[in-house]
Amino acid sequence: MAEGVKTMLTTAIALADQVAAKTGSTKCLPECMELCSRVRKLAAALRLAARTDLYERPAERIIPVAMDALVMAGRCFEGHHSRLRRFLAFNFSLVPTVRRTHEVLDAALADVAWLLRFSSPHTDGDMLGLPNILCGDPKLFLVWDHIARVHTGSRAVRADSASSLASLARDNPRFAELIVQEDGVRPLVNLLKAGTDDGKEAAATALGLLGRDEESVDKLLRADVCFVYAAALKEPSMRVRAAVAEAIALLAHHNRRLQDSLSQTNAVRLLVSLIDETPEPMTSLHSVVLAKMRQLQGQQIEDAPDKARMKTMAAKALWKLARGHPGVCQSIAESGDILCFTRLLDKSGRRSELQFYSAMTIMEIARVAELNLALRQSAFKPGKAAVTEQLLRIVRQGQGESDDPLLLPCISSLGCLSRTFTASQISRVVGLLVELLDNREPSVTREAMLALTKFVCTGNHLHVNHSKAIVDAGGAQRLVLLVYLGDKQLQIQALILLCGVALNVPENEELAQAGVLDVLLWASKQVHLVHDVRVEALRTNAVGTLLD
Repeated sequence: MAEGVKTMLTTAIALADQVAAKTGSTKCLPECMELCSRVRKLAAALRLAARTDLYERPAERIIPVAMDALVMAGRCFEGHHSRLRRFLAFNFSLVPTVRRTHEVLDAALADVAWLLRFSSPHTDGDMLGLPNILCGDPKLFLVWDHIARVHTGSRAVRADSASSLASLARDNPRFAELIVQEDGVRPLVNLLKAGTDDGKEAAATALGLLGRDEESVDKLLRADVCFVYAAALKEPSMRVRAAVAEAIALLAHHNRRLQDSLSQTNAVRLLVSLIDETPEPMTSLHSVVLAKMRQLQGQQIEDAPDKARMKTMAAKALWKLARGHPGVCQSIAESGDILCFTRLLDKSGRRSELQFYSAMTIMEIARVAELNLALRQSAFKPGKAAVTEQLLRIVRQGQGESDDPLLLPCISSLGCLSRTFTASQISRVVGLLVELLDNREPSVTREAMLALTKFVCTGNHLHVNHSKAIVDAGGAQRLVLLVYLGDKQLQIQALILLCGVALNVPENEELAQAGVLDVLLWASKQVHLVHDVRVEALRTNAVGTLLD
């Protein structure tokens, strides 16, 4: 029990003794005699509460209300104490006040008794009812009830209530806030550390739904939830590891501080180990014995659906951890773990969530690598050409399958890696992206143009070569048509890319044959294109260069 609650109880008990002594010294109306009895009962209940490990949040509300009731009881006798014996029997105006105080004391006593029952071990079927102080706030009671059960219930009750808290937090952000505010993080963390498999799974899920605001994040970090999650990734139960991985993905997605904290644990390596099926070389007797133990354990608990979900959630967590985080991306790259994602993409058949999350992880690493030379060299150096080859293979296959969920992240990755391709690779890579400009899906066409724009930007040392390759692959004609006929977003992106090509290779005859200058002049009369600052500046420069 926190010191604040202990101090509050000490003060309340002292006040109860003081009021009891005052009321007990009078011989007066029956109502006043009853007042003394109630005060003494409340004092006894408060003493019992001081010896109990109370659930602090209800205690912080109930004890002050009990103190207010005691103060009210004491005031019934203020100004009357010295004259009470002579006049109280005739002072009927005091009776309603005393009776009202009786009611307040009864309510306070009932709430303290409820708090004592509530802070005791919960079992199945407990129906403790609603305390008087929460008659108008059943939502808070619902949260209190489940948190108390997670804290003091049986193993089965704790798991069930953790699952209920997860459902509440998932369905309503207000419940998630209440769970954190009412100190639900600590019992959930304890359950994740030492509950049953069901309890750990439910606790991991519930905690993952709580990190939505800064106050909640602060409490999660103070509870070391990131390190507890990392430790839980070593659990033998695949259901628990899957729930932990999914929770890590949620926390990393919603808050950068949690993403940073998770990256400082060994969570990245553990998550990769869950999806990487490459066997480690057994170089010692210890490694052989360890592998045998894992095999025996796996035979007991392995279940195909649980394993598939575990791997999928691990890949999702790595995607969210890698997003915009150089440290995580570097860790994956330097260890060579990026190749395990490549192997997952290589599997044929119907696309899976596991493959999608793997593609998204590669895309996030590529995005960080676009601005990070060291990462480009470690993650996508020639020795790891299998990564880019896999990206190219998926894009090539996706030309006729616009609904392939891997297509967009793979196109984006190729654009981010534009600086890694050599002159001998240009025609193959650029030509593949140019062919996507005819795709029937606008999202695919737009992503291809975004990627090609990175190939022709002046920061790319082969931008002239890339621009020539785009023209040679028939890109100029395709872009002109997109400027004329595409929707507004496609028009803007096509115009930006077309201007970049024109600025890099203005003397190319195919640009003139495609009518590039004409379309740029036409664009100057389109209001939505003229008002786009990026487009207008590029268009003006490109027209000037073509006319020189």
